[in-house]
Amino acid sequence: MVTCNGDRLRFESFSGVCGVYARLDVLSEALDGEVHDRGTTNVDVNGPLREALARVGDADPLHLAVGPDELALTTLDGPVVEKKVPLPERWLRGFAEVQVLAARFDLRAELAAAEGLRFLRALPAGARTGAALWAVPAGRSLRLASRPVPGAVCVPGPQRLQAVAPLLRHTRALRAYGPVVAVTSRPTASAWALVLEGMRLLVMVSPEPYRGFSGEGAVLEALASDQVDTDADLVGALLAFEPRVEVDLLAERSGRSWPRPSPGCCRRQ
Repeated sequence: MVTCNGDRLRFESFSGVCGVYARLDVLSEALDGEVHDRGTTNVDVNGPLREALARVGDADPLHLAVGPDELALTTLDGPVVEKKVPLPERWLRGFAEVQVLAARFDLRAELAAAEGLRFLRALPAGARTGAALWAVPAGRSLRLASRPVPGAVCVPGPQRLQAVAPLLRHTRALRAYGPVVAVTSRPTASAWALVLEGMRLLVMVSPEPYRGFSGEGAVLEALASDQVDTDADLVGALLAFEPRVEVDLLAERSGRSWPRPSPGCCRRQ
């Protein structure tokens, strides 16, 4: 899913089982082009687009055009176009779940690029299915432990995070987020953010490798009210693709009182 918020270009995706959520925000300082409108386009990234991106070098030009019906990429090899496709219902549920879960997260650790790369390289590649480890603060870095302690961040299915390791050479910092809960041995979701030049990449992993976010049920309580449909229509009209959500202003415009969100890692901003 590609969204133009006006001040950034956002790319979001789920893994095949919806157990890994990834979001890349390309911020205004990294963009050079015109914003004609705000909106969202959902496309499949097929073989030709993947191959075109893989061939782009550090100094090669890349032009991206996002519209209501397609995403067009132009490189030195020519254009590649992906047409808009329907958004899977499972993805829609997943988007709602990750926002509710992440709003309960706190920043637990921030590592410099070198320490972040060292930590990711230490993750076991052949972890058995369902195995979870915990990242425990240790000085300026993190160490892996088999049991949780206060302040630890769960690393469920550690091999799922290794895909971001090659990006560490472009990264200023690695941040780890976890839920504010009492110490428990049960696996929990966690989020990992890479701070890049003009960009932010966030990867959030579900409590178990083959457990998709779409089935977590975090939004069921919020949907139980009879007022949900009315509130959703009202808030949807007021938000209007604003890049940042100002809770006090939203409450004033809607005439509703909204709970103030916690400082989560990946609220819709």
